Amino acid sequence: MTSSIPKDVHTGPEDGWHGKINDESDNPFKPEKGRYHLFIGLFCPFAHRANIVRHMKGLQDFIDISVVKPFPKDDDGTPGWPGWRFPRDDSEYPAATVDRMFGSEFLHEVYFRADKDYKGKYSVPLLWDKKLNTIVNNVRAIYVTWLLFILICCCQESLELLRDLQTAFNEALPEDKAQLTLYPSHLRSEIDKLSSWIQDNVNKGVYKAGFAKDQETYEENIPPVFGSLNKLEQLAHRNGGPYMLGKQMTEVDILVFCTLIRFDPIYHQHFKCNLGMIRREYPVLHNWLKGMYWKHPEFRDTTNFKHIKENVSRGESLPARACASMTDIADSTPRVITMSTQGRSHRWVLGRILRRITSRIGSKLSQAALTCPLSGSLRKHSISCNQGLICSYRGTPLEAFANICRVFVVESGKFLVELLVLLVDESNVPVIIASLTISPLL
Repeated sequence: MTSSIPKDVHTGPEDGWHGKINDESDNPFKPEKGRYHLFIGLFCPFAHRANIVRHMKGLQDFIDISVVKPFPKDDDGTPGWPGWRFPRDDSEYPAATVDRMFGSEFLHEVYFRADKDYKGKYSVPLLWDKKLNTIVNNVRAIYVTWLLFILICCCQESLELLRDLQTAFNEALPEDKAQLTLYPSHLRSEIDKLSSWIQDNVNKGVYKAGFAKDQETYEENIPPVFGSLNKLEQLAHRNGGPYMLGKQMTEVDILVFCTLIRFDPIYHQHFKCNLGMIRREYPVLHNWLKGMYWKHPEFRDTTNFKHIKENVSRGESLPARACASMTDIADSTPRVITMSTQGRSHRWVLGRILRRITSRIGSKLSQAALTCPLSGSLRKHSISCNQGLICSYRGTPLEAFANICRVFVVESGKFLVELLVLLVDESNVPVIIASLTISPLL
């Protein structure tokens, strides 16, 4: 590796690369047109972030790209090896490209050019400096299954790259592109606060659930995903659109878009994040998502559903496929109830839900759940009486998931009804998700 690179950019074979492009005097990575090359996968939500900003800032001529195929293969049975492949030519797989820098067959060959002893993961996005012949920045990854790199240990680097690309080339850009920012000064504190839990519970949350290796881990990681979706639904509703924080597009829109555009096609089915769908249970987020996709070509043109779907469908089976879905743990006839609050109180809405249950099983259910004190801390499946309680899930208070959860277990004749209702808060956002199971009492 080039000796002029500061040691903190890449500390050794076990480390990734953490460089930035800017004009600071001690920084070797200067903003120059045509100097950098970006390796991405169109399936990867973290690489998607960087590519959206590249298009929004008009950097296509500044940073060219190579696109790997969406389904690598482990030829010798070693997890992670040889990793992401490039097609033999640009016509082999739609929208994938040859390695336009070196003509490599595998992405790991690019990594070894920067450090021949590199022992980390061969992840995307990867930003290459043609002048210094080394890697500027990559996203570190944990290899959690044979065929898929999942970027769950650190998506901070992709956020840094997203942010760096907004400012690095401003001096050479037209005025309209130079002034474009997704990190405006008056919203920075809110963006910083939101981005932390969005990355942890949404961007990485779906992977924590989908790659859970056992039932307990899967059940532990599903609620934070939907609690956070509830909070995002509230956020978009409260701010009035067209963007997540109101009138101005920000980094938050990119962070949320790159996960939600994949949610119904792959996370709901393949990752078993199936307590609800964006298009069905989250009307505010769904309308926002459609607006981002259809009104902004930078978002639409960088989204490739073939790559997104085949990364999963033609890859190794996800561990969560062996787990029982949270919607069918107790019974083979799970149901999901959604309804508008219509400005009503949660007590009114819960009453309507219970009446729906009553009509479905033909038995009058106790209304005691609506009048009992809402207090206590109980684990799921531990309630045996007909009352509703604000509770915790596996010992973690659900307030930490930014939602209120009431669990109802109602004994009614021959049926045991368990109702898990994920509410946002007392502001009556017009979406409630209820995971309902009805099973006969033994």
